Amino acid sequence: NHTTAGEPLATGVAGGRAWARSLEGLEVPVRKINDLLSTVALSVADYEEGLDQGDNPGLLVRLARVGANLYSLLYRDQLQALTSDGFDVGDAAVSHVQVVSARPDAVVPLEFMYDYNAPNPDATVCPQHRQALQQGRCPPDCARSADPRAHVCPMGFWGVKKVIERHLYDPHAVLPDGAQMTVQAEAGEGRDRLDLGRGALVGHSHEVQDTQVQALIQALQAGLGSAPTLAGDWDEWRRLVTHKSPTLLVAFPHNEGKEEEVLLEIGGKKLYTLDLPKDYVRSAGGPPPLVFLLGCDVAGTAQDFSSHVRFFRQAGAAVVVSTIATVFGAHAVRVGELILAGLMGPDAVSTPYLGELIRDAKRKALLESVPMALCVVAFGDADWRLQ
Repeated sequence: NHTTAGEPLATGVAGGRAWARSLEGLEVPVRKINDLLSTVALSVADYEEGLDQGDNPGLLVRLARVGANLYSLLYRDQLQALTSDGFDVGDAAVSHVQVVSARPDAVVPLEFMYDYNAPNPDATVCPQHRQALQQGRCPPDCARSADPRAHVCPMGFWGVKKVIERHLYDPHAVLPDGAQMTVQAEAGEGRDRLDLGRGALVGHSHEVQDTQVQALIQALQAGLGSAPTLAGDWDEWRRLVTHKSPTLLVAFPHNEGKEEEVLLEIGGKKLYTLDLPKDYVRSAGGPPPLVFLLGCDVAGTAQDFSSHVRFFRQAGAAVVVSTIATVFGAHAVRVGELILAGLMGPDAVSTPYLGELIRDAKRKALLESVPMALCVVAFGDADWRLQ
């Protein structure tokens, strides 16, 4: 949130304590993160041979160095001093963090906080990085632990090791008189299930080729037991939502415009998302769906934060999975394919919560050499369960 003077501020509640700290100085690392990831978006081929191959090591090193600076500014300078009674928000044992953005254009990319030692500019990827991603923790005898600054590891990023649940603050929510903050929770006992078996709906921008989504469609059919429905444009999308009540909506749109003029394009047809009608998301009386909005700068980190996510949430989406950096065509589809495959995989039995499934799916995507998975974020309660 921001002070009345416009100063960016972080207000924290955890471990029985509350605090407020300035976010001044974060603009530079935030802008660098977006610039680095936007470069990746321009070329899929340069990053598909493994995290320790091609351009990936250099990208991970640069992201880790920026992330280490972000971690230093936000955690070491401020939050670490507030630890008490055994509680430390930066401790590895703190596995879940909720972020509520009071302003839709204020995004602090906690996913890129890097809490390992900042690697040297010429560092290499830790040889045990695959084992670390597979197990969700670094082996105690890994090369990075022996020489921390000589190696970079993807497990150093908070978005890979922690569940980060994001919400957009609702100024219309009814608060007790005098309340300065609120903790949001949506999924609760008796209404905590998202039944993806009710069907999926897929639509994509005219900048994405039909052939590029075939693998994703096949993966959805295999995972859900039935073929997803395809929407040629937003008009057809709306009709299908109304008549079929799908519980999984997957869109690869192109983003345009700012402020009141923000819009998304699929099938060549543009949709202004301001005050989005509910029947683009959820049929009358239908269950809240899981929505994937993966496209060209759907939620830019260093730019004005697009309001699309907020409007889809207001229209009834249980959770919106989006990105905080520019993602183009083939990369967006590949990211969506791998994240969705993770949600429908066998781990859903042992890890039923959506937030944990998305975190684990990001790890698998990194194993498949898709670094853009780092910028995937989820807006909505992490405690929804899939069935």
